[in-house]
Parts: sequence; structure tokens; C-alpha cells
Amino acid sequence: MRKVYRNELHRLIEQELGFDPALFTLKDKTEGDLPTVEICVIGSPLCFTVRNATSSWDLFDYCTTHYRPDWAVTKWHPLNGYLNFEQLKQHLTTWMREHPKKYFDDQESPDSWRDWDLNRTVLDAIGPSMSDNSAFNMDQLASIERVLNAFRVETISKLGLQDAEITTLNEHVDYLIESSTRLGRKDWIMIAASTIITIVVALSLDTQKGRALFELFRSALTALGFGPPLLTQ
Repeated sequence: MRKVYRNELHRLIEQELGFDPALFTLKDKTEGDLPTVEICVIGSPLCFTVRNATSSWDLFDYCTTHYRPDWAVTKWHPLNGYLNFEQLKQHLTTWMREHPKKYFDDQESPDSWRDWDLNRTVLDAIGPSMSDNSAFNMDQLASIERVLNAFRVETISKLGLQDAEITTLNEHVDYLIESSTRLGRKDWIMIAASTIITIVVALSLDTQKGRALFELFRSALTALGFGPPLLTQ
């Protein structure tokens, strides 16, 4: 595909359709003897594949992957003849709005059932509701900092977090350590429960990794003595 057309597709995706081009790759390949490019959604099978006509750099046919359970791939279109570039853009626009958009919407939408289930896991780990909202003493504050720092290190190691994810985790763990110096016991443990759920959502963890994070958090709570008594004296 000519560079002028490749650049126009980049502009179309970013400026007209409002997608982040970083979410896509454009790969050159050969279909038979014909130059072909694939515009694919990173991390999914979704692709819009464009093939040049035998006799012209300005005529094309295309096939697409659909966002459905079997990730079905269409035949080459049109069945007879070729499209000019403006016609190709119209088909790409339709595909982008119908398939990648739905895929991105599902990826970005909160999973209320998962979050509810994980929230229940956290509350079960905390144990019965407590009425004691007194401040932590200095030894208890030191224990919280030590245990949460260990939780931080173990989470990074076991979940294989990347730099941006580590930054997000650190921000939340630092907040929990800081808030323990000014919140009472009852208030702090409820903040801790909601914060750990926020971490799962912020890191876009799947259910398996989310549960692994919660087990690490459960171990941290146990080390601190949560679930009566709240903290050992």
C-alpha cells in the first residue's frame, strides 16, 4: 500500500474515528503475489486486511475479522472487482465502529459481577464488623508499614507487574500506609478493603490475577491480626 494511503488511514483512525492509533498495528504481508497490509487490534484477533489489485496501487479488496465468539473471518470483498481508496475508507469506518469499538467497550467496562465477588472475598477476609475505631499506636503503625511493603514486593513479583502497573500499585499502597496514621481502626480497614478492589480495577487484572492479589492481601491482613482481634498489642 502506498504511504499516502497508509498515512490517511492513520489519520482516519485517530482524528475522524477518535481511536488511539497505539491500540493498533499495521503489518505488511503478502497474499499470494499481492502486497497486503493488516490493521489489527493489539491483543485480539481483530484485523482489517487490505490487498492491492494486481494492476493498480489505487484499487483494493479487503477481508475482516468480526467481534464474535468464533472471531469469524470474511471472504475477500467485493466478490467481483475492486474498490477505490475512498470506498475502502468507508468500509474500514463501518468495521471500526461495529467491531473494534464493541471490543474496546467490553474491555473498558467495569465487571460488576467480578467486583462484587471480589468485594465479598475482601470482606470475608476482614471478618466480622468491628466497632473499635480507636487510633493505631506506634507499634501497630510500624507493623502496617512493614507488612504492606512486603505485600507490595510480593505482588510485583508474583503478578509480574510492569513499570506503569508498579507505579499504580505503589500509589495505592503508599496511600494505605499514610492513611493509617490519621484514621481509626474501623475506618482504615474499610478504606483498605475498597482500595484493594480499586487496585484490581486500575490494573485491569483478570479474575485469576485478581484472586491472586486478594490472597496476598488476605495474608497481609492475617499478619496484622485482622479479624478479631484487629491487631495484636
